[in-house]
Amino acid sequence: MDINDLRGVSTALVMVAFIALTLWAYSSKRKQSFDEAAQLPFADDEPAAHRDHDERRETSDGADAGTPPEHDAATKRDARGVQG
Repeated sequence: MDINDLRGVSTALVMVAFIALTLWAYSSKRKQSFDEAAQLPFADDEPAAHRDHDERRETSDGADAGTPPEHDAATKRDARGVQG
């Protein structure tokens, strides 16, 4: 088996994978899922009640809820001019 046989086999495998992917993408079973995904950019964000609740939670403790405590402490040290 030389390099040209390997190239032929790899070309055939890529062609089969391309055909399989094309058939999967255009199958009628996937149409509803793809139509829903296509509408996602036009969907509203989360409802306002949830968004307000998240904002209150972030500001109630003075720190972002997603910030690890060690990062918060390091930021406070740097703000006071203390290094360490």
